[in-house]
Amino acid sequence: ARMHVGDPFHFATRQTLFGVASLAIVLSVSLLTPRGARRASVMIYLLAILVMAALPFLGHHAKGATRWLELGGFTLQPSEFMKPALIILVSWMFAEGQKGQGVPGVSIAFCLYGLAVVLLLLQPDVGQTILITIAFGAAFFMAGVPWAWIIGLATVAMGGALSLYFVFDHVAS
Repeated sequence: ARMHVGDPFHFATRQTLFGVASLAIVLSVSLLTPRGARRASVMIYLLAILVMAALPFLGHHAKGATRWLELGGFTLQPSEFMKPALIILVSWMFAEGQKGQGVPGVSIAFCLYGLAVVLLLLQPDVGQTILITIAFGAAFFMAGVPWAWIIGLATVAMGGALSLYFVFDHVAS
């Protein structure tokens, strides 16, 4: 009533439709081969990064952030698509780097992660930044890197989290 929506089942109907669409996507993705999942991740990551880069110009501004793209009556947050694609890509790059066949997998993974973090903090979306940092750290840990690197990354992450307090007013409050 506060939002002046006439249909009392408006949100239930919307969530049901999105749930059915999500189920179809989950089932489709589950049928992909590992190679198909990597290919889809590359495309999804690139598309999400392009849309995230365009958000300052085309995005919907709400509550001090520009994180959403309005498309025909609903909003879309591209970082939600970037997140699983990034996890698959960095895991793939860490695995390729371990093969020792000249692929700079760790460097590529850090570049993919860094680009995502920069675009997320420009929105600003601190919550998503923390989530992908934790996921990136987990993939980094599972890649079997030396503990010194893990401790170094954790120290940088804690320093970054502390600096967020001073950089973003909404984080401090």
